Amino acid sequence: MLRYVVIVNSGAVEDYKSYILFLYRMFTDPKILDLPLPVRYLVATIISIIRPIFGYSKYRMIGKNPLIDTMKLQSERLGKLLEDKGFRVLYSNLYSQPLFEDVIKEIPSSATIVVIPQFPQYSSVTTGSIEYRLNKFKGRRIKLIKSYYKEELFVRMWKEAIWNVWDGEHIVFVAHSIPQRLQDAGDPYVEEFMESARLISEALGVSDYSYAFSSPFPLGRWVGPFVQDVVSSAIDRYGRVLVVPISFVNEHFETIYDFDIVLRNLAIKRGVKVYKRVKVPYDSPYLIELYKKLVLEVVDA
Repeated sequence: MLRYVVIVNSGAVEDYKSYILFLYRMFTDPKILDLPLPVRYLVATIISIIRPIFGYSKYRMIGKNPLIDTMKLQSERLGKLLEDKGFRVLYSNLYSQPLFEDVIKEIPSSATIVVIPQFPQYSSVTTGSIEYRLNKFKGRRIKLIKSYYKEELFVRMWKEAIWNVWDGEHIVFVAHSIPQRLQDAGDPYVEEFMESARLISEALGVSDYSYAFSSPFPLGRWVGPFVQDVVSSAIDRYGRVLVVPISFVNEHFETIYDFDIVLRNLAIKRGVKVYKRVKVPYDSPYLIELYKKLVLEVVDA
């Protein structure tokens, strides 16, 4: 029996051209931009032409985006753990190469496929976008992992990563924001993120912590409180801050540029005594073991 695991992330910008394509694919996604098709394609075209002119310099500041390399590493390690079960592990992205749909198309139609989103908490604009794409493959044996933020191994992974650098700083848990309209419509992402923060803080034995959201798009209303405001308040109150990005399982542009450059500079200007950011534990054995557990659970179900 042919068995595959496909890991999925949003994707990475590697050069100017890939930035244009990334934006165009993202904003033509109806789960991202819910507009009539002609209008959506027009808006996506405008954004993908104009935004790189002002935004690409930020990508140049961080150098090579590590996302794809970390996905390769995770895929290789998971493949070794599942080798005796007959699985082949592949990686894919929603908005950059290798594209998720193309990877699925290349897998024999007789195969069983387990799809693992690299979004621990479910949202209609992340895992929901994967579900939307899977509608093209009805009739195939495809199983989707929808979320895993409550899993003991996930909590343990973040607990250990925090313990390795934490020295009593005030902890600020951070997740990427979503449009307020999605939360109002019942998207579970915010609730799942807040539960993630609670579970990890309980594992640490910490009751005094904050949570915040990052990277709102400059159009419409987005879920807050925003990380710049929360970190500024935490600096004024505690002086020492530790940022923990628990909605990610990879290092990429947002963690490196937004948290290590922009947020760090803000903290310094505010007179912070200590500013730290927990590196995403993408190579944690707990994460790879968790992926193995999830795969075996759904294929044996």
